[in-house]
Amino acid sequence: MRSPEDKSQKPGAGKNSWADSDQQRYEPPGGIDTSFYRGTTPEITEEVAKELLDYDVTHYLGGISNYHRALDMSRWDDLEVWINEQAEIAHKNRWRYFEDEDGNPYALNEDNNKFTPEQIETSPIRVLYCINAEGMEGHDPTPPEFAKIFRDWEDTIYKCVLNYIDKYPYVVNCLWWRTRGHFMKYVTTGFLGPHADCDSNYRTRGGQRYLPMSEFPTRQTISISANLSQCGRDYKGGVLRFPYYDVDIDMDAGDVVMFPANFMGMHELTTVTEGERHAYLVAFGSGTDGQTQPDVSEPEWANMWTPPIWLNDVHDDYAKVIRHSPIWAKEPLFYNPVGQNRPLEGVGVDKAGGGHFDDDDPFLIERASDKTEAPGTMPQQLPVPQTSEVSPHVESTTGKQ
Repeated sequence: MRSPEDKSQKPGAGKNSWADSDQQRYEPPGGIDTSFYRGTTPEITEEVAKELLDYDVTHYLGGISNYHRALDMSRWDDLEVWINEQAEIAHKNRWRYFEDEDGNPYALNEDNNKFTPEQIETSPIRVLYCINAEGMEGHDPTPPEFAKIFRDWEDTIYKCVLNYIDKYPYVVNCLWWRTRGHFMKYVTTGFLGPHADCDSNYRTRGGQRYLPMSEFPTRQTISISANLSQCGRDYKGGVLRFPYYDVDIDMDAGDVVMFPANFMGMHELTTVTEGERHAYLVAFGSGTDGQTQPDVSEPEWANMWTPPIWLNDVHDDYAKVIRHSPIWAKEPLFYNPVGQNRPLEGVGVDKAGGGHFDDDDPFLIERASDKTEAPGTMPQQLPVPQTSEVSPHVESTTGKQ
């Protein structure tokens, strides 16, 4: 164990934030091709706002929501071949191999965590570097037709997030940025143990503070797991489990599950007993590293996976959604920060609404006579899944695997 003199030390290796990381600063030869993969969000018209409110979704306790078959999976058969090739490259490049003093083999991953050969076989394969025009870390350049698929998925996920905001509106001010998605592949015997996505692995021991390699996870607000494989057909097992809420989700291909990234969103993926399971993972969060050049990029500079990019239009987009929301046609706007018509930070009441609604906006006038806008009027969440249209198969569990 380290014995640093200072009471608060970071590991000698690793990166503290995306601003310091090779991923954030990577530029291919000739500069970034901003036309290859722009991270801008889709245009939310009045018609799109109405459509996304009709998404087929099941809301569970604890802010867990499953958007059923939301992603277009029509090109998956072609894409899967390419993703599996990139997964092999990622898996090969991830590990550094050693032997201990007794001659026992072990490996270290990118976070310097130690794995036995048996643990490597069950570890999911995380593919981070393969959406790039030039290729990176040994990966092939991304075919443009596949980049378009990823962009379509990102747009759909953003629309699902707007729907999620309508259900849980106080999340909106906690959504400053999003990461570009990345892939996770589970082979037979693969699993992911219980964890919370905001956990940075901070520890104290013997009065000593051990700071993590990166504090970036602590700023994540919601996590998104999109399933690309069909349970029961492509794989068996591999259930997304939320033990605190006794919720198991067998995900269909194209399902998008979102949930809080904090400790209450602790989850696991049970063992894949047969076949292969593919997932597409995205994070939305808030805050920066506080540096002059923050570790969040402008959307047009999203040249690769996982670095965070600003959500420049999320409040304006949701202001269009709320006008058509069946929830907020009935519930008091007191419980919706956009509906409250809050002033912008630091500019006073003369800028009420942050530019979303004028004082004479019909949306507000129609609700001006609502006398129920007071604490205690929102209904309690039911202790059962709240379902639109269809109810997915959900198995109860008595404990963690």
